[in-house]
Amino acid sequence: MYKDIDILGKEIEFECLGCDIANHRLIPPGDFVYDDGFINVSADPVIPIKGFMVLGIKKHIKSMNELSSDERNRVLKVLNKTVEIIKKVKISEEVLVLQEERSKHFHIWIVPIHAWMERFKKSVFNIKEIVQYAKDNFGEKEKQELLLAIENIKKEFENSTNIFEENMVVDVILNRRSHRKYLSKEIDDNILKIILDCGRNASFGGKPNKKCQVSEFIIIKNNEIKENLALKYEDRQFIKDAPVIIAVCANKDNDPKYKEYVLSSSLSIQNIILSAESFGIGACILSCFLYNENHKEDKEFTRKLLNLPENIELIALISLGYKDNEEKIPEKELKTLEEIIHIDRY
Repeated sequence: MYKDIDILGKEIEFECLGCDIANHRLIPPGDFVYDDGFINVSADPVIPIKGFMVLGIKKHIKSMNELSSDERNRVLKVLNKTVEIIKKVKISEEVLVLQEERSKHFHIWIVPIHAWMERFKKSVFNIKEIVQYAKDNFGEKEKQELLLAIENIKKEFENSTNIFEENMVVDVILNRRSHRKYLSKEIDDNILKIILDCGRNASFGGKPNKKCQVSEFIIIKNNEIKENLALKYEDRQFIKDAPVIIAVCANKDNDPKYKEYVLSSSLSIQNIILSAESFGIGACILSCFLYNENHKEDKEFTRKLLNLPENIELIALISLGYKDNEEKIPEKELKTLEEIIHIDRY
């Protein structure tokens, strides 16, 4: 039986740390951030580094080679998700993954690289020195930061979809971001037709027949038109370099009694940007000042530029182009599900 003091100052006893944690005989500080009965992820009980996670398994083995192919794949998916979350919650932009076989029980260390580690030159061989430095400089402030990091990682795991379920639709929705920097590569017309066909197949209000379908699309490739669509605003200039711009419109004459045409066309817009993402094509939606009284001149200028008749309402522009990987896209900040979900009443 081994004895130690955990990072919260509590005395712990264990025979095999990996087994005792996997079987819940020892609950790690801050609880498990992930546990599916076979794989678990938690803070290391005795290593006081913010965001430092240990991936363990219930199986008492020493080497990854002793896992089945399916088990290895599961471990790698959880490992990948843990690294992704550590970066997402801004604990560190760089993560070190370590696994060595001298331990009695298989585990993987997931180590966020913090600025104070620079003195150790990020060397794997200095991990013991890094741990000792963390212990020597661990106070109340560091403890609270560590516990907050655990809580944030745990919340992200809870809000994640099933990481073992391959679901391309969900992946596209969760990972799509607005892109404003594009390669000069042209978009094949056949791919463009598929993207617009996805927009055509969006839900729309009214009866399920084409008389109620209001969305129409203008494909814009002409450079002069693209330059004019950028108007005089700095945040719209990027569309000049987009290989394609789609003007999403609503034909109000199709179903004159139906007044929610903006909603129907918005569903087409969503389908277009998601289908574009599935092809690796970046997209960004631009407002057309539909309800903005301060931009009447811009609205009318754009309508004339695209030769729109009175019955056609311009809903939005969508710039499309293959993504330039050099573009720096800020992390999207979202409210949690708990902040936006209400049951039965607001």
